[in-house]
Amino acid sequence: MIKIVSVYPKDIANRYGGGHWKAIQAFHHLVYQLDRDVIELGIDNNHELILDGINKFLKKDHYYFVFHYSFWPNLIKQLKQQNPDVNIAVRTINAEGFQHWQRSDISFSPSYTNLRNIYGSCRLVLQDQQCRFYADNLLGISQWDNKHYWKLLPGKAEISYFPYHCPWPELRPHAVPLSWEKRHNTIVCLPGGRDPIGKSQVQNFIRFAHNINQDNLSKKWRFQLSPGVYRNHTNTEDISPVSLMPELDEPWDLLCSVKALALLTPLGFGTKTTIIDALTAGCHVIVDKTLAKRLPENVRILCHQVDVSKVSECKEVMKKIVNEPFKHELNKQLMSQSINVLKEILRD
Repeated sequence: MIKIVSVYPKDIANRYGGGHWKAIQAFHHLVYQLDRDVIELGIDNNHELILDGINKFLKKDHYYFVFHYSFWPNLIKQLKQQNPDVNIAVRTINAEGFQHWQRSDISFSPSYTNLRNIYGSCRLVLQDQQCRFYADNLLGISQWDNKHYWKLLPGKAEISYFPYHCPWPELRPHAVPLSWEKRHNTIVCLPGGRDPIGKSQVQNFIRFAHNINQDNLSKKWRFQLSPGVYRNHTNTEDISPVSLMPELDEPWDLLCSVKALALLTPLGFGTKTTIIDALTAGCHVIVDKTLAKRLPENVRILCHQVDVSKVSECKEVMKKIVNEPFKHELNKQLMSQSINVLKEILRD
């Protein structure tokens, strides 16, 4: 039977609850569902040592390698050259060239920083293309990225939609979503960093709260921002009527206890894993209209789309999130899609 070697950046193991960490946990859960063994391999950039260890694996049994992220095309190339029959998949989490472009806030000014960032985006596109050239399969977390980015890159790898599913119900089975009546009248925003994507989330969340602050309905609600964006920074900015959470050790537990998540940035590629988590936890999800266009249909129809520049749309959304969301089986659907892809590529 084929064994799975799951290869990922070593430091991700220390990022509990982050998007990268969750995506890898979700993948391992799927493999266990198929009664397959997983060998976890957290790696750094010492390719020679890594290849030596991998080659020892290959002398003993038949393995399928899954590289999380498109960071190592040269390692994949070397592995293929030394072991032409080995099967390799790359789990493409983001359209890295596009993602870097937006994270770097690139303009067309001729400054050194700007030119360096443009070069960085081009280098990542080339790196992604090399992964498609050397790997056998690309397992794309985003349908939109597959169609508008990965399929446009030359290469032989087959591209499959391999969606993220929320792993928290298996990781924290004791933390059960509360009934609607027991949840806090709270809308949360959980940006991941201080790059343009994270800053855009914060700015638009504050704007959303301001837009409905005079509405009678809004007085019954709290708007809370996770502390991660301001960690190690002195927060002198006035973010009212939004309040800053003191801490966020368990994001799943939080989502199980509140009524809505707001993700109000038009920026970013891949899949916003927190959207899937919040829907699985029974929350309403409010998303920016531009971002919504890049969501798969079965996710988009469960979200409330809004343009925060339009006060009327913000108030309309507030009316919709008063009532309990429609029941759905989204997480099971996403899990089933990915399991079917795994069954196909792991045929003995």
